[in-house]
Amino acid sequence: MLRSAMFSVLKPLLRFAASRPHALRHVVDPSELREALDALGIRAGEMNDASEVLGALFECLNRAPGLSGADDAGTGNVSVVDRTFGLMLSEEVRCNVTTCHRVTHIVPQHVEYFMIITATGLRDVRAVIDAAPAEHISTGRIIREIESQNVKRCDNDPPHHGCNTPTPVTRTLHNIPAVFTLQLVWEPDVPGEAIAGTLSLVDTILDLKEVFAGSNCPGNMPTYALHGMFCYYGQHYFAFINRGPLEPESTQEWVMFDDATVLAVGNWSQVIAKCRAGRIQPSVLFYQQHR
Repeated sequence: MLRSAMFSVLKPLLRFAASRPHALRHVVDPSELREALDALGIRAGEMNDASEVLGALFECLNRAPGLSGADDAGTGNVSVVDRTFGLMLSEEVRCNVTTCHRVTHIVPQHVEYFMIITATGLRDVRAVIDAAPAEHISTGRIIREIESQNVKRCDNDPPHHGCNTPTPVTRTLHNIPAVFTLQLVWEPDVPGEAIAGTLSLVDTILDLKEVFAGSNCPGNMPTYALHGMFCYYGQHYFAFINRGPLEPESTQEWVMFDDATVLAVGNWSQVIAKCRAGRIQPSVLFYQQHR
């Protein structure tokens, strides 16, 4: 019942967005949406994680008539949310010991909406990658190195009878999402310089074939361009949207939304400078299909 009420609030907002894609200055009153979220436990006036709010919205949309995919055989009964944001992932441990080569710890295909990494992980892993200080190391490569640190032992219990060798977990992406969402988790009381240092490692063009290397993603996987992000400082959220070209970065036109205030910021370097000065921490980053 509560989720139906949520969808009844979201429906006119979604219809408005679809009918007026270029309405840059129209203000939408969020009061009803805040009340509906409050009924789901996302309390008004409290500081909820942006990914938790998105999760609640996605769950409601996944149950909504016409969006759930339950009546649409042409989409394989996959919901609109899953087709747009869903990462169809599986994982397993592939032992590379010559006398073993067993595959254990198999997790079947399932949907996740975010790839979660820590800000400290980005900085620390970049620091230990063997490269010249001035050499650019892509975000995709850094994430792959972070993922490789997820290690399990080759399962030596029945029925596998593996060799117990520590082995990185292999994750495979089976679909091509319209939007790839990256969640950044920050340490407490992070200074502005650390925020800037982290964002300097975030590319605005992301190649998922670097993240899921080898044959661990579809061969025709496109690149993805950073289009928007939810950020916070203290007890307050901001949003940044790029309304300009996707590349080069110097021509991007990022805009910051702070409640009723809309501020033109500039290119990606200027966004980093803005976040450094205001200690603004990007939390959820949205990459859209690029090319």
